[in-house]
Amino acid sequence: RHGEKETATTTAETDLTDRGRKESAELGKRLDKKDAIKAYSSDTNRTKKSAELIVAASPTEKKMKHRIKKELGFYYDKNGDFFNNLMKAKEEMLGRDFDELQEEEKKERTEKYENWATNHYLSFNNQRLETGTMSPLETAAMLAKRIETYAKMADKLYSGSDIQLVNDTHDFNLAAFLKEVLVRDVNGQKVRGFKNIEEIGGSLAFNEGFEILVENDKEGKKNIKLGFRGQQYELDERRLSDLVKIAEEAEKNIKK
Repeated sequence: RHGEKETATTTAETDLTDRGRKESAELGKRLDKKDAIKAYSSDTNRTKKSAELIVAASPTEKKMKHRIKKELGFYYDKNGDFFNNLMKAKEEMLGRDFDELQEEEKKERTEKYENWATNHYLSFNNQRLETGTMSPLETAAMLAKRIETYAKMADKLYSGSDIQLVNDTHDFNLAAFLKEVLVRDVNGQKVRGFKNIEEIGGSLAFNEGFEILVENDKEGKKNIKLGFRGQQYELDERRLSDLVKIAEEAEKNIKK
């Protein structure tokens, strides 16, 4: 997810705060040194800047050109009921006194709102909220297509290559994807996804994300793992393939 953004209750197009810029650079510094690093992002100012700062500060010397990818965008009707309802709820839950609050209280209110907003969006599952707003399933599918592209890249690399691809996107995109492919152990049973975002620790914070590790062994067998919040999880690869097919239809709607 992008870095901390300016608080706004009337628009979704916001820039990074000073802290958001600083923390994005700090994240880059903490990355491991690789053979090469490349950034991708959606087309918003906050995701582009976050990605650029992370790569610029990383210890990897070979920094490849930043690219905008539509699969990382969040598509919604800027004049629709969904967005307007989110902004109204945000204003109510953060409160008019938000800017005067202590940092801890700001954090608590923000987390409460973001958990509510994420669950609200994910509750629509495969249904479009309105014509111009993608369903959670479509949003997850778009991200799945980008990840499948990266998995195929591993087949073209020289043996021993170790590259890092940084993708800057939005909290709804990440949560929607995890709901579709994350496999957890719950009381000894393998469970794919979740009902509420709190089941996996809440909505993703600014500059938080997950890691997809793609490796090819000597026999050419592909191994894909998902790292999230200090744990390693299985990724439902069959579901990932299903999502890629769904993405193809979703892309047609973006063009329209």
